[in-house]
Parts: sequence; structure tokens; C-alpha cells
Amino acid sequence: MAKKAVIIGAGPAGLTAGLELLRRTEIVPVILEASEEIGGISRTVRYKGNRMDIGGHRFFSKSDRVMQWWMELMPPDLSVPGEPTPESVANPPDATKAPDASGQPAEISYQGKRRVVTVPAHLHEEPPLRGLGPLQHTAESSESRQNSMTNDTEELSRLVLQAVADDFEEIEMIVHDVTKWLGGVDDSTYRRQIEHALMKCIADKNVKAYETSDELQQFVATQADLQKINDHWFYITEQGKEQLRRLDEIDEDKADADQSRVCIDEEPVEDVDETVAVPEPENPDLVMLIRPRRSRIYYLRRFFDYPITLTANTLKNLGVVRMVRVGTSYAVSRVRQIRPEKSLEDFLINRFGRELYLTFFKSYTEKVWGTPCHEISADWGAQRIKGLSLTTAVKHFVKKMFRARSEGGDLAQKGTDTSLIERFMYPKFGPGQLWEHVADLIRQKGGEIHMGWKVERLNFADGGTLRVASIEAVSQNGERRTFAGDFFFSTMPMRDLLRAMQTPVPANVLEVSDGLQYRDFITVGLLVDRLKVTEPDGGLLKDTWIYIQEPDVLLGRLQLFNNWSPYLVRDPAKVWIGLEYFCYETDDLWKMADDDLKKFAIGEVAKIGILNAADVTDAHVVRVPKTYPAYFGTYDRFDELKEFTNRIDNLFLVGRNGMHKYNNQDHSMLTAMHVVDGLAAGSVDKQALWEINTEQEYHEEKDKK
Repeated sequence: MAKKAVIIGAGPAGLTAGLELLRRTEIVPVILEASEEIGGISRTVRYKGNRMDIGGHRFFSKSDRVMQWWMELMPPDLSVPGEPTPESVANPPDATKAPDASGQPAEISYQGKRRVVTVPAHLHEEPPLRGLGPLQHTAESSESRQNSMTNDTEELSRLVLQAVADDFEEIEMIVHDVTKWLGGVDDSTYRRQIEHALMKCIADKNVKAYETSDELQQFVATQADLQKINDHWFYITEQGKEQLRRLDEIDEDKADADQSRVCIDEEPVEDVDETVAVPEPENPDLVMLIRPRRSRIYYLRRFFDYPITLTANTLKNLGVVRMVRVGTSYAVSRVRQIRPEKSLEDFLINRFGRELYLTFFKSYTEKVWGTPCHEISADWGAQRIKGLSLTTAVKHFVKKMFRARSEGGDLAQKGTDTSLIERFMYPKFGPGQLWEHVADLIRQKGGEIHMGWKVERLNFADGGTLRVASIEAVSQNGERRTFAGDFFFSTMPMRDLLRAMQTPVPANVLEVSDGLQYRDFITVGLLVDRLKVTEPDGGLLKDTWIYIQEPDVLLGRLQLFNNWSPYLVRDPAKVWIGLEYFCYETDDLWKMADDDLKKFAIGEVAKIGILNAADVTDAHVVRVPKTYPAYFGTYDRFDELKEFTNRIDNLFLVGRNGMHKYNNQDHSMLTAMHVVDGLAAGSVDKQALWEINTEQEYHEEKDKK
């Protein structure tokens, strides 16, 4: 008899687990979903022919495995140009027509190549999914390995010289990149050569910011090393001027497919090229659109770039005096870091300076979380924005200006911090379309999905080892049923999970779980004839969402559903927006009647000049409880809870609420994939499971591959 895995929740983690179990094991998934909707917070809400995305879901991941998984299920639509325009909103493109405006098929790329793409892959780390094409092994030559040290030093010198030649004052960002990159170089002599090359380049151009860096000066190079550096410097200044016209990625991304990384102290890993054939869409509606990402901040009744960049628009909006304070504050933060970082306030000040923190981060963050920043754990910043700072934002802006971009570009954008990505995939009819498709596949392959069943009890087996034996659930009409299984996945809030356990739970563990807090979420959809704010040409704003920093309203964020996908809007002549509010279930805002909440939301967005109330023709309210697991309350004792649940042999916590981690949907998927990998191999590493979206490979910073 086949083994069963009972999965609590039909969101991204639960559905990923179900499909992966059917693809890779003989274990039959039985999924229990308390609501009548597939996809969790990644669902698509339908209202009178319009569709709403709850919170906005960019289908973008630094994980090759997740990107491939998505593209296998919903191939990218190469026929629809990425840039939304007023014309495309008014006349949605026909997905069955392949040529673009030039008469040629539109192109996308995945890790730098077109349509059928070649991507660097370490197969023991990222095994390809079935159906994605053959592998072509191209071993790196020994000569290439021998030359890589010289090439790397030349690259570093080029990068520093470019910064100096452009009078780019933020020289520390180069040092920041180099320091991160050097973490992957094991040979200490080679590290010294590179570091001294960096120091000499800076010193020769009279940039003194890092001449006295203790971090760099602790290394001492030999005379032979310095001679090599001088040789490289001569080559760069005299022979390499043509290359200085663009900024190349020096970090782990490595744009050229034939340029290999070097591993000195360990046995070299053979680099291979994986040819991934993007399948032709079988259904013109079951596709991913390629969408441009544009987000801005609305503050002082003006638009600012997000993330903040030092542009003429920013200077104009903030004014010279405030910008001087921002620059001074940021410079102070670079030399006087707050240590240790105990709170989110410390985290943000260290990366943006106190003035910018007070201007753009403090009020908005406290609006979102309902808690002072100094009471929120620094883990929140590490979870969501670790790779982002004013330095990386400015660097990204400069690189964007200098980099020669191909028309297709690199959809994977693996060298870009997640908060800076410029393009992403998006299901034609919203995120729920993909998860509904996954649910259909699970049913077709023999899995079970039971809608409207709320878990109330976890029953445990007798014996010394903690093991779940069955789950008791109740349907919406009051029917009770027991679901027995061999393995159990939970995506339900940990606070509810612990209270449902029918086994003695230590008092301290219950105290921690009961003290966990969650932020709840409301979206008010407004169907509007027009907005008061427009693009300079009078057309519809091109933003996907806008952060509302105005302190005189509760509104936190605004989505323009037209720009996520024109197919989310029934009438292309209308503007379909989502007003997002963050609150607690105990707040008056949450308890407000729908009609009153609609009037309140319309009044707020009219107050700040986004639209005229008379132009709103319809509205719809969606409430989502426990959307955001919070990093305060008893979170500082979370390890006590984690230690106890890890002892339950056949229970696996996955997903955002299941692990009380502010994961994106790709991180949630990876937790489910990790468990299935372990079950297929005979053992699940629970410690490694908790490290997903904690270790650098899954963080919202540059992937170290």
C-alpha cells in the first residue's frame, strides 16, 4: 500500500510539495485547505471579470530550480512585448500572434542566452528538472584555470579605474564588492595580490577613502606580487581603454558563459553548460508574460524612485538642504556602524544613514508593522533586504547607465539584488492561475485536494518517539474526518499548529508559540475611469506598485493591476487598482463594514491627489488574516519552538506561516522541495530546511553561484 503525506494548506509550499511528491516518489499527497481558494496568499481573486493579486507576486527567483519549475509549467510567452503602454492597456495583445513590432519573434533570455539557453550549472547542486532538455558537458580547460587569476586581477583593476575615471565618489561600493567576492577565494597569497592591486589603483588616483583601511593593510605582499600588480596596472591603463566603456559584473554572476570561476585549495568542480529548451506553449492562455518592474515611492505628494537613487528628480523633490543632510548622515553611518545590530532601526541606519531612514523608512515600516522600528528584530531586514543599501542602489544605477544592454536582456538577473530587478515573469491571469494549474496536475496524477477542511487536531502515535499519526479536520458544514498518514507537512500558522497538538507540549514552547504575532492585510480594489496622476505624456502610470509614504493616511501601498497584466482588467479602458492596508484583526479598520471601508479608502487616495472620488465606478474588499509573520512578540525565543518541532520525526514545517518566516513564494517552494528531496533520499535534514532564505544562496542578495 502506498504511503501518504498529509499536507496542511494549498498555498505555494503545500502545492509544490504535492506535485514534487508525485513526480519523484511513490508517496501520495493528501492536501487539506481550510478555504475554498487555491494558492494561499498567492491566489487570484476574481471580481466581476476583473482579477486581483493579493500583495503582488513577481515570478522571479535566484534559484535556477524554481525558475525552471515555473517555466516548465507555464512557458514564457515570447509574443507579447514586455513594456506596457497606454495602447497595450486599451488593446490587450493577442497572445496567439508571434511577431513583435519589428516582424521578428520577441526574445527573452534565461541567464544570458536566448530562447534555447545555455546556463552554467553544477549538476550536484542544481539537478535539472525532467523535460527541460539534454545536457552538453563542456569541461573547463586547464589553461583557462591557469589564466583565471590574471584575468581576475585585471578585472578588479578595470573596475576600480572606471569608478575613479568617472569621478564616482562612492568608492567604498567597489571595496564592498571586492570584499564580498574575495570571500570565495581560498588562496591567501592570491587574496593579498588582489587587495594590494586594489589599494594601489585607489592610491594612484588620489582617492583616499580606503588608503588606510585596516582590513586591506593587514595583508603584506611580496616584491614579486607588487611587480605583477604594476604589470597589470600598465596593461589596464595603456591597453584596456576600450574595455573601460562599460562596467562588467565582477562578482559571482560572471556574465560570459565561457569564463569559469577558479577553486584553488579544493578539487576543481567541472563547469558544464546546461541547455534548457523552453517549451512551446500548448495553451496560449497558460503562459508567463515578461513584465517590466517599476516601483516608486509617493511622498510629499511627489514620486521618488524606489529604491532611492541620486537622480535629478530626487534632488529636486527633496531639496538641497535635505540632500546634504542625507549625504552627511550616510557618510557617518559608513564609519560609525551600530554594533551589534539588535533592531530593524539599527539595520536600516547602518545601510542608509539616519536621515534617509527617518525620511523614507521609519514611518512606512511602522505603518506596515504597527510597531516601532527599534522593537522589531534586525532579522526582518536580514530576511528581506540584506543585499540592499544606498551603496548597492547607487551602484546599480551607475551600472545601468554604462552597461550596454541587449534588447532581450537576462531574465534571470542573478547578479541583481531582488529589490532591484527590472523584469519578471507573471502568469497571464495572475498568480493563482499557476497554482490552480498545479492543483489540476496533482489531481490528474492521483493526489487528493480537499477544500474547505480546517485542521483542528494533530494526533500522535504511542511510543517514545514523537510522531504524528493522523490529523482531524472539520468541514465548513461541520462534518469531521480523520486523515491518517506516514508524513505530515504543515503550512498553517505555528501558533495554531502547537495548540492543535494532542501531545504534551512544554510550557515554555507554548508560551513562545502563543506569543508569536502576525500582521493582517486588506486590499480594496477600485475600478476607476482615470487617475489624476499620469506619466509626462499623459498616459497611465507604468508602476506595478507604489509605496505610499504619506504620514497623513493609513494607506500603505497601491497596485496598478493593469501593469501586472493587462488581462487582469475586464475593460481595458478602465484603471484597476488595489489599495493595501496593514492592520491587526483587532483593529477598527479590520472590523469596518465593507461599504464603510470602501468609502474610507476612496477618501484617502483622493486626499493625497491620486484620483478624484467621482471617477471611482466600483470597489471590492478582500481581507487576508495572518499575512505577515512578525519579528517581534516572542520571536526572540523562537529557537525554543524550533527545537521542539524538529523533534517530531515525521512533521515538516514549510512555507511562510508554517515556519514563521517572511518568505517569498520561491523560498516557500524551496522549503517544500527540500523536504521532498530528503524523503526521496531517505532522510530529511531539518537544520538545512531552516537555513533556506537564511543562507546566502536564498537571500535577497547576489547569489553566490
